[in-house]
Amino acid sequence: MSEIDSETYKSVTTRPSGPRPRPPLSTMNKRNRKSPEKHVQSKSKVDYKETDAYKKARKNRSDDDETFDSESNSSNNRSSNSSNSELKSRIKINQKNSTADQGAKKRKNGSPAESFENHKSEWKKYINHTVVRWCVKLTISIFILMCVFGGWYIIVFNNPFSEKSITQFEEDIDHIKKKFPMQMPDIWNDFSAGVKTIIEETSKRPAVFVLLANNTNTLDCLSTSIGNVISRSLGGKECLILGPKNFISSSGDMLEWLRPKIEQKKVVVVNDILKISSDAIGSFHWLCDDTNPLVSRAVYLITMTINVLHMHHDNLTKLVEEHIYNTFSKAIHFDILHAAVSRITSGAILSIISEPNLIEGAECP
Repeated sequence: MSEIDSETYKSVTTRPSGPRPRPPLSTMNKRNRKSPEKHVQSKSKVDYKETDAYKKARKNRSDDDETFDSESNSSNNRSSNSSNSELKSRIKINQKNSTADQGAKKRKNGSPAESFENHKSEWKKYINHTVVRWCVKLTISIFILMCVFGGWYIIVFNNPFSEKSITQFEEDIDHIKKKFPMQMPDIWNDFSAGVKTIIEETSKRPAVFVLLANNTNTLDCLSTSIGNVISRSLGGKECLILGPKNFISSSGDMLEWLRPKIEQKKVVVVNDILKISSDAIGSFHWLCDDTNPLVSRAVYLITMTINVLHMHHDNLTKLVEEHIYNTFSKAIHFDILHAAVSRITSGAILSIISEPNLIEGAECP
């Protein structure tokens, strides 16, 4: 092969490295052109000799181009097919999501008639819930009002002691004042206050009065007269009078023996407490207890005879405590005695003045 033919063969058969060169502008679509000037293809052409080697080389090149184009087309087809399949799958997924969203919206919103029915049913539920709630509140309020008015009715109308009892008691006290003119006016006020407390209050606490005097006849006569008046005011007939002989012990049998008598009489007069048995002094713990007494709302008039020199003591409560401790401390435990003393002295302590017309042996007016 000649030198020119070999060079021509190499130039024709050898493909340049790198990307394929851009096609000439003349082959491009005129609509894609951006510049208005006309691109004229160069008329310079290389004249190759139509030799057998040239024809063979050109044929081989055309075969290579066809092979390359077929491979590129097949790869492009595969990539386009894969991209198309992915795109189709995405479109299907989006369509499913859109249909699901539309179905949810339809279920949520629905047609105007369905939305109206849903709103109507929700409104009915709200109304029913509100009505039930207000009915419950109204029922609770009515129940509370019934309890309040029921308690008020029981206190006012079911109370065994009424204003008439207080009025009757005050009239009887005025009558007793005339029989005992030497007494201080304060003692009558104390009696009235104690009885009104029993009549008006609903607590179980009893009323305790300790009467001090150096004249036994005046003391016994006054305590019995006051006891009968208070008993009638509380619904009884006369007071229950107990002396040292009646208090034998503080056992449960004795307290159970006293319970029905106190409930019937309402008022108990205990004469000369310093002379009762030391075994019985502990019973006053249960008789005069504030929180859990033997009989609720009872009245106790406890008398104590002392020396005339002690009548003007500044602290009558301390005077009563000293006399009880000095009398019973050697025969009874301190804790038991202290509990009884604290309850005996929890009420009013009154100093009774001797009446000249009530000497020893004289009858009560």
